[in-house]
Amino acid sequence: MTTSLDISRQVNLSSNAIECQDLDASGNMTVAGNLTVTGTLTNTGAAPRILTANAATLAPTAVQSGSTIILSRLAGSTITLPAPVVGLSFDFVVGIVNTSVAYKVITDASTTFLAGGVYIDKALAITRYDADGSTIRSINLNGTTTGGLTVGDYFRLKCITATQWSIEGTLSASGTLATPFATS
Repeated sequence: MTTSLDISRQVNLSSNAIECQDLDASGNMTVAGNLTVTGTLTNTGAAPRILTANAATLAPTAVQSGSTIILSRLAGSTITLPAPVVGLSFDFVVGIVNTSVAYKVITDASTTFLAGGVYIDKALAITRYDADGSTIRSINLNGTTTGGLTVGDYFRLKCITATQWSIEGTLSASGTLATPFATS
């Protein structure tokens, strides 16, 4: 991951001596080697990466890895994950309880699967549902029986192989519980 920092000083690390020179404008600094900071380093330019699923579809990219996706559409949304690259991750949080169509998060291809599981809480009775890693491609929160009943319900997807995303999370539900996982 690349991080750009606003700096007001130029640092020359090309020799054993360190030279610093004040600049009039901010710039970028690249360090080809190790950088050790003694003291405090404050990054004032970075903000949490938030994506809002407030349309019928959303397709986050690999560059957006590490983002939190807020599920925020009454009529639900379909979110398609990017092609798997080990280490990519996305957090999903229910921001608005959907009322008619489920929130669906699906893998990019029929050969990419979910592995792991989520816990669903119904009136303080906890049930775990698992994705087998070889057939399950999506998680679907319908706002009642398959989770997503409460603002704040969440799950995390992290790419662990070239064909699998690991899933973990905690959801709430009502009615007769059903698995949130599907093969398509």
